[in-house]
Amino acid sequence: MEPERELRRCTSACSACGRRSRWTEALWLLWQLPSRNLRANVITCNAALDACEKATRWQHGAEMLAAMQGRQLQENVVSHSSVISACAKGQWPQACSALLRAADWNIYTFNSVANGFAQAGRWHAAGLLLSMLRAYSAEPDIVTYNAAISACEDEGAWREALQHLAVLRLRRLRWGARSKNAALAAAEKGLQWQWALLLLEDLQIQNVADIVSYSSSCSALARCGRWQLALGILRQLEESDIQCDVMTCNAAISACEKGGRWQHAVSLLSQLQDRKLRATLVSYNAAISACEKRKQLHVALRLLSALQDSRLTPDVVSYSAVISACEKAGQWQQALALFEEMHQRSVAPNVVAFSAAISACEARGQWSQALLLLRQLQGARVLSVIAFSSAISACQKGEEWQRALQLLKEMHHEKLQPNIVAFNAAISACETCRQWQQVLLLMEELSATSIPGTTVTYTSALSALVGAGWSHGLRLLEKFRNQRVEGNVLTCEAACRLVAQRRDARQLLPLLGQMQRKGLASMT
Repeated sequence: MEPERELRRCTSACSACGRRSRWTEALWLLWQLPSRNLRANVITCNAALDACEKATRWQHGAEMLAAMQGRQLQENVVSHSSVISACAKGQWPQACSALLRAADWNIYTFNSVANGFAQAGRWHAAGLLLSMLRAYSAEPDIVTYNAAISACEDEGAWREALQHLAVLRLRRLRWGARSKNAALAAAEKGLQWQWALLLLEDLQIQNVADIVSYSSSCSALARCGRWQLALGILRQLEESDIQCDVMTCNAAISACEKGGRWQHAVSLLSQLQDRKLRATLVSYNAAISACEKRKQLHVALRLLSALQDSRLTPDVVSYSAVISACEKAGQWQQALALFEEMHQRSVAPNVVAFSAAISACEARGQWSQALLLLRQLQGARVLSVIAFSSAISACQKGEEWQRALQLLKEMHHEKLQPNIVAFNAAISACETCRQWQQVLLLMEELSATSIPGTTVTYTSALSALVGAGWSHGLRLLEKFRNQRVEGNVLTCEAACRLVAQRRDARQLLPLLGQMQRKGLASMT
């Protein structure tokens, strides 16, 4: 076979590898050429470079470009564009460097970089690229601007996206739905639902709105809990000629979930079948979470059952939401049953599921079950302040003050900062069991942190110090007076009992006056 024909066959094979992102095979074909007495030309090298670009193998592309220069092959704009595009997807500084080295760059080269930046979400680099174009006295085209706007999507850089869109308009470049949809997606990620609605309205006026426009707008409203507006967008979509999709419906369900509208969420889920759409795991999870937030345990369980009856498999989000609903309803046994079901179905519980199950046990004083779950959580090396606090509260309700203190020590050992819930539970546990010395130690520990005490803190501590001696109580009373903490009737009662130990009514007068100033006049 003639060398030229064989080289063309090799080039075609490299191109085929490039279309399938099979960069290793493309390079292997290139490296085999010398053994077949063939010399690669720039077209063959470009085909291999294209394969590296599609597979984001920027290092290999850069090495090949250097090899081409070493063999004195005249690389062209296609060579540089392939390497630059590969770099842009992975290493944007190298992309800019390669761009500056390219002798015969053009707008195609710049757009290769811009599209790479868009795929990598490098909006800073995309903005820099536009500045570079102006510095070279070149004019960006619609492809450049679309790529720059798309680069803003992932990071929610909505301001920059809108700025690019404004410049695009000023330059009167012909644009379509893609430009505004990209800006709309950036507004969604940036939680700018007002801008999302304005962009959608503009798209509707120009009659170029598509399903992406509606879906992004609905998602922006869902993220901000604007459920009424999200339902309005869904109605607009149904009134248009555009076919509704499940992603837009899921966004509307999520909006109802965040807005605490469980009835609407469940209704939208049931309407999916009427719209000839199949519910996804996201659909069910959003509806279950809506029920969990409004303490609708029975509905949440029904939805979980419906999810299991479908061809979908519940995940950790599904179970965590229902377990949390059990916790809110005080159904600790149901919570543990679901937790066990997760293990049976090989669904690994996360910290949310553990914390919800522990809280369910805590609500009913099931301290032994709470500790068992906490140990499992620690065994998985997943640490949570909320889980520890709930376990300490369970010990407090079970009058297990020593275990409560032990858990507090473990938090320090695990480098977790106890919150006020943990401190209050430990103080209350010691107060119930008349361990006033431990209460004093806990109050000192709390004072050493930046966490302010609450009404519960001082009420429990003052109650614990009744009968412990006037001097201890006096210091705590002074601290309470100096803190901006609102007392309640229990605080007042504990303080009065403490002062009454001295059998001197005159000591009560300043205290009662202080209580009045704290808004407890009716109690005194």
